[in-house]
Amino acid sequence: MSIHRRCFVRIAATLLWSTGDATDCTASGDWSGDRATTGAESTGPLTADRSYTLTCSGAGGSASASTFVTVQPAVQPTLSFEVVPGSVVAGSAATLNRTSSNATSCMASGAWNGSKALSGTQGTGAIASTSTYTLVCQGQNASSVKQSVTVTVVPPPPPPPAVTLSVSPQMIDSGQAATLSWSSSNATGCVASGGWSGNRNTVGTETTGPLTSNAATP
Repeated sequence: MSIHRRCFVRIAATLLWSTGDATDCTASGDWSGDRATTGAESTGPLTADRSYTLTCSGAGGSASASTFVTVQPAVQPTLSFEVVPGSVVAGSAATLNRTSSNATSCMASGAWNGSKALSGTQGTGAIASTSTYTLVCQGQNASSVKQSVTVTVVPPPPPPPAVTLSVSPQMIDSGQAATLSWSSSNATGCVASGGWSGNRNTVGTETTGPLTSNAATP
């Protein structure tokens, strides 16, 4: 009599047995009950080592055979997944970086899709609105790891302020006055320095008053 095992990806095993000159068989160990003299049977999913014995009897006596199944621990896949930068202005792009180990395949979903290499770098392309990218990597025994990253779309930064300042006339006689004119854009307030001082409106004109010496108005 012989009894064999056939393993399937560390999840289940199949027990195969055959006899000669036997009329009945009985299972013991990690299985039990009567069995045919020839057959095959799945152990079902296993999480620990198991031992199987089959005793068969016939006119000439009985014989036993045993086998065992060793369950190896599943190696869990790992995944490192990031996006740089994490926030962009609408129409800009970011870069997705991924590294996995103990994985056999990776599948994207969310703002991207399709099968992906186990490790690599990929640009997002122009992003119009806040987007989430998900990656699932499969390992052995139906194990998997899942991670998601989000790129947030933020308003563009305000433009820098600009200011123009002129004086008219640029040359005067002592005791005369000149007129200062200024305008600005993207500004909320102005501060004077040099030959004048204090807070000013963002647009305006102002006389210098009588001048007796050169005055700098940067």
